[in-house]
Amino acid sequence: MQKAHRFLLTGVFCAGLLLTSCGGSDSSSSVTVITESDMPYGSTMTVNKQYSNIPIQYDRRFIEEELVETIAKYYHALQENKTEDFAASLFQPYHQYELQILYKGLYTDEAIVDTSHRSLDEVYGTGWKFSMISVDEAVTEENISPDRDALANMLKDLASDEGIENFETDFDKLYEMEVSMYLEDQGSAPVGKSLMYGVHYQDKWYLIYNPSGGTEEAQ
Repeated sequence: MQKAHRFLLTGVFCAGLLLTSCGGSDSSSSVTVITESDMPYGSTMTVNKQYSNIPIQYDRRFIEEELVETIAKYYHALQENKTEDFAASLFQPYHQYELQILYKGLYTDEAIVDTSHRSLDEVYGTGWKFSMISVDEAVTEENISPDRDALANMLKDLASDEGIENFETDFDKLYEMEVSMYLEDQGSAPVGKSLMYGVHYQDKWYLIYNPSGGTEEAQ
Protein backbone atom coordinates (compact mmCIF):
# COMPACT_ATOMS: atom_id res chain seq x y z
CA MET A 1 0.00 0.00 0.00
CA GLN A 2 1.52 3.28 -1.09
CA LYS A 3 -0.60 5.64 0.95
CA ALA A 4 -2.03 5.76 4.41
CA HIS A 5 -5.67 6.72 4.63
CA ARG A 6 -7.89 7.92 7.37
CA PHE A 7 -11.33 9.41 7.41
CA LEU A 8 -13.74 10.23 10.19
CA LEU A 9 -17.15 8.58 10.10
CA THR A 10 -19.82 10.83 11.49
CA GLY A 11 -23.59 10.71 11.55
CA VAL A 12 -25.57 12.94 9.24
CA PHE A 13 -28.98 14.15 10.31
CA CYS A 14 -31.68 15.83 8.17
CA ALA A 15 -33.53 18.85 9.38
CA GLY A 16 -37.27 18.47 9.92
CA LEU A 17 -39.81 19.74 7.43
CA LEU A 18 -41.95 22.70 8.43
CA LEU A 19 -45.16 23.32 6.51
CA THR A 20 -46.42 26.87 6.82
CA SER A 21 -49.47 28.75 5.59
CA CYS A 22 -50.35 32.39 5.82
CA GLY A 23 -53.61 34.24 5.45
CA GLY A 24 -54.38 37.86 4.74
CA SER A 25 -56.93 40.08 6.38
CA ASP A 26 -59.37 39.36 3.57
CA SER A 27 -61.04 36.08 2.69
CA SER A 28 -58.22 34.93 0.40
CA SER A 29 -55.22 32.95 1.68
CA SER A 30 -52.04 31.47 0.27
CA VAL A 31 -50.64 28.08 1.12
CA THR A 32 -47.07 26.92 0.65
CA VAL A 33 -47.25 23.82 -1.52
CA ILE A 34 -44.45 21.33 -1.00
CA THR A 35 -44.24 18.48 -3.47
CA GLU A 36 -42.87 15.02 -2.73
CA SER A 37 -39.59 15.87 -4.43
CA ASP A 38 -39.09 18.75 -1.97
CA MET A 39 -39.53 16.61 1.12
CA PRO A 40 -36.47 15.44 3.07
CA TYR A 41 -35.35 11.86 3.48
CA GLY A 42 -37.77 9.87 5.61
CA SER A 43 -40.96 11.47 4.33
CA THR A 44 -41.93 8.53 2.11
CA MET A 45 -40.67 5.48 3.98
CA THR A 46 -41.58 2.03 2.71
CA VAL A 47 -40.83 -1.53 3.83
CA ASN A 48 -39.41 -4.14 1.48
CA LYS A 49 -39.57 -7.87 2.32
CA GLN A 50 -38.68 -9.13 -1.13
CA TYR A 51 -35.00 -10.01 -0.80
CA SER A 52 -34.78 -11.91 2.49
CA ASN A 53 -36.86 -12.71 5.55
CA ILE A 54 -35.68 -9.41 7.07
CA PRO A 55 -37.85 -6.36 6.31
CA ILE A 56 -35.84 -3.34 5.11
CA GLN A 57 -37.32 0.12 5.75
CA TYR A 58 -36.08 3.00 3.58
CA ASP A 59 -37.18 6.06 1.61
CA ARG A 60 -37.91 4.82 -1.89
CA ARG A 61 -37.04 8.20 -3.44
CA PHE A 62 -33.42 8.02 -2.34
CA ILE A 63 -32.44 4.35 -2.14
CA GLU A 64 -32.42 2.14 -5.24
CA GLU A 65 -33.97 -1.35 -5.11
CA GLU A 66 -30.64 -2.97 -5.97
CA LEU A 67 -29.01 -1.31 -2.94
CA VAL A 68 -31.89 -2.49 -0.74
CA GLU A 69 -31.22 -6.04 -1.96
CA THR A 70 -27.53 -5.75 -1.00
CA ILE A 71 -28.42 -4.42 2.47
CA ALA A 72 -30.89 -7.28 2.98
CA LYS A 73 -28.33 -9.90 1.98
CA TYR A 74 -25.67 -8.36 4.24
CA TYR A 75 -27.83 -8.51 7.37
CA HIS A 76 -29.20 -11.92 6.44
CA ALA A 77 -25.59 -13.15 6.22
CA LEU A 78 -24.88 -11.82 9.72
CA GLN A 79 -28.06 -13.37 11.10
CA GLU A 80 -27.47 -16.78 9.52
CA ASN A 81 -23.65 -16.77 9.96
CA LYS A 82 -22.99 -17.01 6.21
CA THR A 83 -19.45 -15.86 5.54
CA GLU A 84 -19.55 -16.08 1.73
CA ASP A 85 -22.71 -13.97 1.47
CA PHE A 86 -21.23 -11.43 3.90
CA ALA A 87 -18.08 -11.07 1.80
CA ALA A 88 -20.05 -10.89 -1.45
CA SER A 89 -22.00 -7.86 -0.20
CA LEU A 90 -18.87 -5.85 0.62
CA PHE A 91 -16.81 -3.60 -1.65
CA GLN A 92 -13.73 -5.75 -1.85
CA PRO A 93 -10.99 -3.18 -2.64
CA TYR A 94 -11.81 -1.37 0.60
CA HIS A 95 -12.55 -4.56 2.54
CA GLN A 96 -9.17 -6.05 1.67
CA TYR A 97 -7.52 -2.80 2.79
CA GLU A 98 -9.42 -3.20 6.08
CA LEU A 99 -8.31 -6.79 6.58
CA GLN A 100 -4.68 -6.18 5.70
CA ILE A 101 -4.01 -2.68 7.04
CA LEU A 102 -6.59 -1.87 9.72
CA TYR A 103 -6.84 -5.41 11.13
CA LYS A 104 -3.20 -6.21 10.31
CA GLY A 105 -4.19 -9.60 8.93
CA LEU A 106 -5.45 -10.80 12.31
CA TYR A 107 -9.09 -11.28 11.23
CA THR A 108 -10.77 -13.21 8.44
CA ASP A 109 -14.28 -12.78 7.08
CA GLU A 110 -15.30 -15.88 8.99
CA ALA A 111 -13.94 -14.43 12.25
CA ILE A 112 -15.72 -11.09 11.70
CA VAL A 113 -19.09 -12.73 11.02
CA ASP A 114 -18.70 -15.15 13.91
CA THR A 115 -17.68 -12.40 16.34
CA SER A 116 -20.58 -10.18 15.27
CA HIS A 117 -23.03 -13.06 15.63
CA ARG A 118 -21.72 -14.17 19.02
CA SER A 119 -21.74 -10.62 20.41
CA LEU A 120 -25.50 -10.54 19.84
CA ASP A 121 -25.83 -14.08 21.23
CA GLU A 122 -24.23 -12.92 24.47
CA VAL A 123 -26.64 -10.03 24.91
CA TYR A 124 -29.92 -11.39 23.49
CA GLY A 125 -29.48 -15.15 23.63
CA THR A 126 -29.03 -17.65 20.83
CA GLY A 127 -31.65 -17.80 18.11
CA TRP A 128 -32.10 -14.02 17.81
CA LYS A 129 -33.59 -12.70 14.57
CA PHE A 130 -33.70 -9.27 12.99
CA SER A 131 -37.26 -7.95 12.97
CA MET A 132 -36.34 -4.99 10.76
CA ILE A 133 -33.42 -3.01 9.37
CA SER A 134 -34.18 0.69 8.91
CA VAL A 135 -32.17 3.06 6.73
CA ASP A 136 -32.95 6.11 8.85
CA GLU A 137 -30.87 8.65 6.93
CA ALA A 138 -29.19 8.75 3.55
CA VAL A 139 -26.86 11.26 1.94
CA THR A 140 -26.81 10.71 -1.81
CA GLU A 141 -24.84 12.30 -4.62
CA GLU A 142 -27.09 15.35 -4.61
CA ASN A 143 -26.08 16.29 -1.05
CA ILE A 144 -22.85 17.47 0.51
CA SER A 145 -21.02 15.20 2.95
CA PRO A 146 -17.35 15.85 3.78
CA ASP A 147 -16.95 12.30 5.15
CA ARG A 148 -18.43 10.65 2.08
CA ASP A 149 -16.38 12.85 -0.23
CA ALA A 150 -13.21 12.01 1.72
CA LEU A 151 -14.05 8.32 1.41
CA ALA A 152 -14.59 8.70 -2.34
CA ASN A 153 -11.11 10.17 -2.71
CA MET A 154 -9.70 7.40 -0.55
CA LEU A 155 -11.29 4.74 -2.77
CA LYS A 156 -9.74 6.35 -5.82
CA ASP A 157 -6.35 6.31 -4.11
CA LEU A 158 -6.77 2.64 -3.19
CA ALA A 159 -7.70 1.80 -6.78
CA SER A 160 -4.64 3.64 -8.03
CA ASP A 161 -2.39 1.87 -5.53
CA GLU A 162 -3.78 -1.52 -6.54
CA GLY A 163 -3.61 -0.77 -10.27
CA ILE A 164 -7.36 -1.12 -10.81
CA GLU A 165 -8.04 0.14 -14.31
CA ASN A 166 -10.99 2.38 -15.29
CA PHE A 167 -12.00 2.80 -11.64
CA GLU A 168 -13.19 6.39 -11.96
CA THR A 169 -15.54 5.47 -14.80
CA ASP A 170 -16.77 2.23 -13.19
CA PHE A 171 -17.34 3.86 -9.78
CA ASP A 172 -20.21 6.34 -10.13
CA LYS A 173 -22.17 6.53 -6.83
CA LEU A 174 -21.40 6.59 -3.11
CA TYR A 175 -24.20 6.92 -0.54
CA GLU A 176 -23.80 7.51 3.19
CA MET A 177 -26.45 5.79 5.33
CA GLU A 178 -27.38 5.63 8.99
CA VAL A 179 -28.90 2.23 9.70
CA SER A 180 -30.81 0.97 12.76
CA MET A 181 -31.16 -2.70 13.71
CA TYR A 182 -34.25 -4.12 15.41
CA LEU A 183 -34.56 -7.62 16.90
CA GLU A 184 -37.63 -9.77 17.46
CA ASP A 185 -38.98 -9.72 21.03
CA GLN A 186 -36.81 -6.72 21.98
CA GLY A 187 -39.39 -3.94 21.91
CA SER A 188 -39.75 -1.03 19.52
CA ALA A 189 -36.34 0.58 20.11
CA PRO A 190 -33.34 -0.29 17.93
CA VAL A 191 -30.70 -2.50 19.51
CA GLY A 192 -27.94 -0.80 17.58
CA LYS A 193 -27.05 1.74 14.92
CA SER A 194 -24.40 1.65 12.24
CA LEU A 195 -22.96 3.98 9.63
CA MET A 196 -22.70 2.34 6.22
CA TYR A 197 -21.79 3.36 2.70
CA GLY A 198 -23.32 2.08 -0.51
CA VAL A 199 -20.83 1.85 -3.40
CA HIS A 200 -22.07 1.55 -6.97
CA TYR A 201 -19.29 -0.03 -8.99
CA GLN A 202 -19.50 -1.75 -12.38
CA ASP A 203 -23.31 -1.54 -12.27
CA LYS A 204 -23.60 -3.32 -8.91
CA TRP A 205 -24.10 -2.13 -5.33
CA TYR A 206 -21.70 -3.06 -2.53
CA LEU A 207 -21.36 -1.98 1.08
CA ILE A 208 -18.69 -0.46 3.29
CA TYR A 209 -19.64 -0.88 6.92
CA ASN A 210 -18.46 0.74 10.13
CA PRO A 211 -17.39 -2.17 12.35
CA SER A 212 -17.41 -0.08 15.54
CA GLY A 213 -21.12 0.61 15.11
CA GLY A 214 -22.23 -2.78 13.81
CA THR A 215 -23.21 -4.31 17.12
CA GLU A 216 -23.34 -1.26 19.35
CA GLU A 217 -26.20 -1.54 21.78
CA ALA A 218 -28.64 1.36 21.62
CA GLN A 219 -28.82 3.54 24.67
